[in-house]
Amino acid sequence: MQYVAILRGINVGGHHIVPMSQLIVLLEQKGCVDVKTYIQSGNVVFRSKQKNVGKLEKQLIEAIEQEFGFPVPTLLRTREELEEAVVLNPFDVGATDLKLLHLMFLEREPKPEDLKRLDACYGGVDQFEVRGRHVYLQYDAGSAKSKLTSAYFDSRLQMTSSARNWRTVLALLDLMRMLA
Repeated sequence: MQYVAILRGINVGGHHIVPMSQLIVLLEQKGCVDVKTYIQSGNVVFRSKQKNVGKLEKQLIEAIEQEFGFPVPTLLRTREELEEAVVLNPFDVGATDLKLLHLMFLEREPKPEDLKRLDACYGGVDQFEVRGRHVYLQYDAGSAKSKLTSAYFDSRLQMTSSARNWRTVLALLDLMRMLA
């Protein structure tokens, strides 16, 4: 199966450094093949015979922590799941600057009671919509000044999240398609 791994919080501000070349070798040692990274911020596509996504995710999290000495939240999606996430974007991709659109990957689907803790007005003019294990974000002036951060969603939904801009999401999907 084809997967994308979204690693949170690596290679940012000189902290939690994970060289992509070492990450590729580590995943290959864990049985992954056709391993490719995209930029330095923790985006990896690969193939694995492991069909149990939860088990594979746990194995990768443990291997990364053992190799690099710190925990790295890692969220996996299959190619099919990423394709579906792209199709389900509620915002008008054609009418919006792609750098203002983001896809936040969630650890699991939020419970209804967790969703009630989200405030639709919290982001001001910024908008979001939760669909399954993803939060779609449309920022008015960019993500840097927005209140709609991973920390906000993590605390309200009580889980780990990690966001990527829409260009990165599309690039990861293209990379997966090239490996098909």
